[in-house]
Amino acid sequence: MKYLIPVLAFFLLTSLVACSGNNNQESNEEASTTTSENNSSEENTDEQPTDIASAMKQAQKALEQVSGGEKVDPVNFRELQTVLPDQLSGMEQTDKSGQTTGTLGYNISQAEAEYKTSDGKSVKVGIVDTGGFAAGLMGMAAWASLTIDKEDSNGFERSTTINGFKAFEKYNKRSNRSEISLLVDNRFVVKVEGRDVGMDELRDMLSEMSLNKLSNLGK
Repeated sequence: MKYLIPVLAFFLLTSLVACSGNNNQESNEEASTTTSENNSSEENTDEQPTDIASAMKQAQKALEQVSGGEKVDPVNFRELQTVLPDQLSGMEQTDKSGQTTGTLGYNISQAEAEYKTSDGKSVKVGIVDTGGFAAGLMGMAAWASLTIDKEDSNGFERSTTINGFKAFEKYNKRSNRSEISLLVDNRFVVKVEGRDVGMDELRDMLSEMSLNKLSNLGK
């Protein structure tokens, strides 16, 4: 479940920085005005956070501004798990987990499953519902708004399209690890990671999953 904590930390950091920037701007504007020192002092006391609770409220306002004021509750992680099949390309599901984590009134749901074969191949599939929260997508799928095509002796990274979805592929020759991430409806991030599994195999696995079902879950 490595997605959630870093992403939520990103939310909090982004919002607190935004609050700090807003407060600094307000302070500079107040310093340049010709109002009395007493009035300026009263305004600073009202607008700047004086404790953790106030700072958190301002952080939440900043998050709402980043997301455009739209707030959608993510689907329960148990519903996301229904998109994870019991088998993928003949590989048996050996583990399944999920959780919903929130901060400042915004939640993220994640479901994850692991698949293995008797000869040691393993694949991990994760689905995250950001609720369409802009900052969440920025932290998890920045590649969706970029064109990436990079290759060297260690492997490659590239943005692409798979089955009509924006995608990002990454391969590391040294560890023989392949990764594909997909963005569904600008909301769901699907990631498939394989050790000793080729990129074509991961693509086939994604084709086996009912990704269109995610669109229905989000309605």
